[in-house]
Amino acid sequence: LRLVDELNTSLLIWTTTPWTLPGNAAAAVKVDATYVKVKVGDEFVIVAKELARNVLEKSLGGGAPSRVERDGDKDFLQEYSGAQLVGKRYEPPFDYFKNELHKHKTHAWKVYAAPYVTLTDGTGIVHLAPAYGAEDLELAQKEKIPLIHHVTDEGKFVATVSDFAGLPVKPKGRHLETDAKIIENLKERGLLFAVEKIKHSYPH
Repeated sequence: LRLVDELNTSLLIWTTTPWTLPGNAAAAVKVDATYVKVKVGDEFVIVAKELARNVLEKSLGGGAPSRVERDGDKDFLQEYSGAQLVGKRYEPPFDYFKNELHKHKTHAWKVYAAPYVTLTDGTGIVHLAPAYGAEDLELAQKEKIPLIHHVTDEGKFVATVSDFAGLPVKPKGRHLETDAKIIENLKERGLLFAVEKIKHSYPH
């Protein structure tokens, strides 16, 4: 998620549900965790310090892991507490709803603190799609983060999601097909850091 106020700098988020990214409304950090800015290629990413080396090993570009391992903390260009990141604004990964949100628009696409953000996996920064997750919804109701409904009752992308309009988010028998199209779109726009497959439980 590219920050509005820091040049060439992005928050590095992690999700197992790419289909929810067009409905991204906010990002969440662990308020008392330490985050670091790291240079990757010509850009900079912000990630939880505790997870940084593990995350950088997965970079699509490669090269970064050996540099970080060799130079240690020297490659951490800046440190932030989670509290310092709270309130920062970023460009949404998909801008379909930038001109549609009116009520609570000032609460969208910025960083919040959330008690459920952990440092056990991922990047320490969580993408929020409050219309599609119970914990996200609870935080959104508290902070007045807008709900972005980018999926119809039939489980298909709404017309506003122009690149994928009408596609089922989880097609039967081909459940990763649409996720793969989202991933490819992000890659083409330079917004993809890494991809991996992970099997995990999921609440319904």
